[in-house]
Amino acid sequence: MKVQKKRVKGFIINKFRGDKNLLKSGLKMIEDLTGVPVVGVVPYSEINIADEDSLIDKMKEANKGFTIEEADKEIENFSKIIEENMDMDLIYKMIKEEK
Repeated sequence: MKVQKKRVKGFIINKFRGDKNLLKSGLKMIEDLTGVPVVGVVPYSEINIADEDSLIDKMKEANKGFTIEEADKEIENFSKIIEENMDMDLIYKMIKEEK
């Protein structure tokens, strides 16, 4: 169990709805209790691409009329949301420390 705990370098709060300022005390509590930083809070966003674990038939239905260019645009928009809401400097530092 201790080995697994050492592998956890940071927490990400995903699909958060609401005012992030109201969450600050909760984030501090997570960090204080675990000794692990919260590296980001990603807001809930509508992404118009099929889930990676969808069934094949479901994916075909979900992607009808959806071009590669549209999927690329959705992924690019989502990547911007991620970058804006994550402490990327801290994440890169953690990656370097692991090497």
